[in-house]
Amino acid sequence: MKTTSLFVELIVIGIGAALGMGLLLVSIFDPHLTIAHWIKESDNLLLTALGIAIVYPIGIIVDRLADRLMKRPSRLIRQKVFTGEREEVLAGIVDIYTNNSPLVDMIEYGRSRMRICRGWLINIPLLLLGGVIFLIADHKTNAWHIVGLIIFALILSSGFYYAWYNLTCKGYEKIKGISRIIEEKGLNKPRR
Repeated sequence: MKTTSLFVELIVIGIGAALGMGLLLVSIFDPHLTIAHWIKESDNLLLTALGIAIVYPIGIIVDRLADRLMKRPSRLIRQKVFTGEREEVLAGIVDIYTNNSPLVDMIEYGRSRMRICRGWLINIPLLLLGGVIFLIADHKTNAWHIVGLIIFALILSSGFYYAWYNLTCKGYEKIKGISRIIEEKGLNKPRR
C-alpha cells in the first residue's frame, strides 16, 4: 500500500471522530458557537494544517481501536473462508506480494475500504453522542430531532457494518483465490 493512500485513509477515519469530539466539546464549552466566528475569520491554511495535525493521530487511534473491537468478527469471517489458521492467510498474502501480482492494488483498495468502514463503526457513535448533546445544549430542539438523529445513526451504522462484513469476506476470498492460482500455475517465487 502506498504511504499516501494510508495517510488519506487515516485522515478519512480521523475526521469523523474529530467531528464527534468537536461537537461534544463545543456543546459543553461553547454552546453559542463563538469559536465558529473566530474560525470563519482565521487563516484557512493555518487551520488546515492544524486540522490535519489533529485529525491524523485521531485516525490512527480510531483505526487501532476499531481493529481491536472487530478482531473476533474478523476472525470468524476468516475461518469461514480459510480452513487453516491465520498463517494460511499470511502465506497467501506473501505469495501475492512476492510475485508482484498486478492484483495487489485491487486487494489493497478493498482492504482500505474495509478499514474505513471499520473505523466509521467507531465514528458513528461518537458523532451521535456529540450530536445529541449538541442538540440538547441548543435548548430549541425537540425530542423528534434527537430520535431522527438516532435512527439515522443506526441506519448508517448498519450500512457501515454491512459494507465492512462484505469487504472483509471478499478480501479473504480474493487472497485465497489469487494465492491458489499462483500456486497452481507454479508462479511462486522462492521465499527468503
